[in-house]
Amino acid sequence: MWSEDNNTDWEKFFFGSPALTTNNRISYSGGDNRFSYLLSGSYRNEENILNISGANKIGSIHFNFNTNSPDNKFSVGLTGTYTATKNTAIQFSESTLIAPNSPNPYNEDGSLDWTYYNAFNPRNPAAIFNAISEDKVDNLVSNLSLKYVFFKGVTFNTNLGVSILSSNEFYGLPSTYYGPDSYQENSSTINTYKIRTITAEPNISYETSLSDLGNITLKVGGTIQDGFQTNTNFTGYDLLSDEQIRNPTFADTGNLGAIYSTFTNRYIGFFGILNYNLANKYILNGSLRHDGSTKFGTGNRFGTFGSIAGAWIVSEEQWFKNHVSFINYAKVRASYGTSGGDGIPNYQYLTKYTTSYKYNNETSLVPSGPANPLLHWENNKKSEVSISLEFFKGRVSFSDSYYSTISNDQLTLFPSSIVTGVPALYRNSPATIKNWGHEIMLSTQNIQGRNFNWTTDITLTLPKNKLVSYPNSEISQDINFEVGKPITGIKLYSYQGVNPETGNYNFWRDLDNNGIINDGEVDEWTYDLYQVKDRTEFVDLSPKYYGGVQNSFSYKNINFSFFFSFTKKTALNFIGSQVDTPGGFNVNITKDIYDARWQNPGDITNVAKLSSDFSSFSNHLNFQSSTGAYSDATFARLENVSLSYELPKEFIKKLNLKSLQFYVQGQNLFTISKYKGYDPETLGEGVAPLRTIVLGFDLSL
Repeated sequence: MWSEDNNTDWEKFFFGSPALTTNNRISYSGGDNRFSYLLSGSYRNEENILNISGANKIGSIHFNFNTNSPDNKFSVGLTGTYTATKNTAIQFSESTLIAPNSPNPYNEDGSLDWTYYNAFNPRNPAAIFNAISEDKVDNLVSNLSLKYVFFKGVTFNTNLGVSILSSNEFYGLPSTYYGPDSYQENSSTINTYKIRTITAEPNISYETSLSDLGNITLKVGGTIQDGFQTNTNFTGYDLLSDEQIRNPTFADTGNLGAIYSTFTNRYIGFFGILNYNLANKYILNGSLRHDGSTKFGTGNRFGTFGSIAGAWIVSEEQWFKNHVSFINYAKVRASYGTSGGDGIPNYQYLTKYTTSYKYNNETSLVPSGPANPLLHWENNKKSEVSISLEFFKGRVSFSDSYYSTISNDQLTLFPSSIVTGVPALYRNSPATIKNWGHEIMLSTQNIQGRNFNWTTDITLTLPKNKLVSYPNSEISQDINFEVGKPITGIKLYSYQGVNPETGNYNFWRDLDNNGIINDGEVDEWTYDLYQVKDRTEFVDLSPKYYGGVQNSFSYKNINFSFFFSFTKKTALNFIGSQVDTPGGFNVNITKDIYDARWQNPGDITNVAKLSSDFSSFSNHLNFQSSTGAYSDATFARLENVSLSYELPKEFIKKLNLKSLQFYVQGQNLFTISKYKGYDPETLGEGVAPLRTIVLGFDLSL
């Protein structure tokens, strides 16, 4: 029996005092009309919010050099950034919903107490603090840009880029991580990878004026990209001692696993862009691309895509200026285009193999994925119509964009037959999906004074989507797919509250298929609900709308701003997200759910009885797949608040400085929502967006 005197707040146990972050930056720049340079460096130290040592340390250096010839026909720019990261913070993987009266995980000497953590919960929850994690990442990104003007209107440009990303990840679980009765003593893993990408983007442009007929700009060019990646992984179990845990190869051969992989991928593309501008009132753009990717097999590697767009600046028309004086800017724009996608792993068009168990002392190979030589580019057809307006000399700005995207041949994972030896394979989906909606922006200059200013910026997005078509022969692969319904939805059982006599959840089965709830159709149906037929309800989980409101104020040398974001959506609620039924062993629940639970026959409530028997668990599984498991998760969050003060110039001059500014910033300060349980944005157990307070200053010499 566990002591009733124990009352551990496991959230505070895992997440204790606030974590401090230090961010330092320094830069130096100079030059003249022929040569300019910028050198900068930064160092950032982020402490761990867990009650354990560990931090994320990031250091970087950056350079930027630009020079040009005396006649300004030839110019060169070189930029580069090197970033080194060392992260020793442990990734949190524990549950904060452990029963509060669970035994103290520590002995008096500070060692882990395994007395009560063997029969039902073989691992002590505090064992995570004994894990060792170290991730080192080096990232170099550099770009060389060249520009040469052959003669007026004809310019050659090219960008040459290289990026090298390498990582060394170590994760170790010493013997103190495991209980004394565990079959495993210790383990460690080292994973290294290196990704190298080289890119060249040459292009040549031609600009000319056709006098009264307008201006034309033509650009043609291409993109060449070469990528190479290697990965090595060693995992060792039951090393002789924890002192060897940094090197998993010290494990016996039978306890050592090794994986090596290498990938190459290449991309080549050609493009042409034509722009025509007549009197700064009528604008026409057209583009054409021909892209190739080695992620597809011979015959399918290339795809051709294009777009056309036009704009009419109505406010430049004389009749508009004469009759609509309160609108000083009006623009109508429309566009249509196609684009492709190749976002799949490499070599999916080939049969893949991996090593397996030895046979007759020889390493064997087994298929790890069948070939799909029919894979080809995704196809997205995008169209947009928008209007932009400015009123009262720019004090009010408004824009509304209607967009529509029809997607075909999406590259997705599909379940495969068991005889293939793999659970799924990539293929081009036969579905046709439409995404559409409005993106609205409103900006106002509320007050414009000599010393005081106030502006407001509002954004609102109204997204929608639906499955336009899907072959009947394949619709069964996802029971949530229904033509005419959103692809972000889910089919669910119809939840009908808690049975007042038994305390279990009730559901509706449409036994006579008439769509009406009749007598005898509402019951617990614990073992009688059919996965497809009885899921009669459809709930869309995509946001109905989302956006934000930014207000900015300035008074002399003081600036203040705050930003609220908001989202309207439906999401899995607290009970629906629980793997075990409330009342199960070592499972905690929120107080409002505990107070609302069914306790006696005749109780009317929406929370079932607390129970750990198997029938209640099955009833809970049905609840998780019902409308009762989903609730309104609408929220508004104060994402950012900023206050800064710049010292007066008269005072700065006395200090021989260019500028000196002090600031304080806050992020994710509070959230407004009726959603009960986890954070309404992340919706899962663990860490919500961190509340952050920043104090600092910017100094220029």
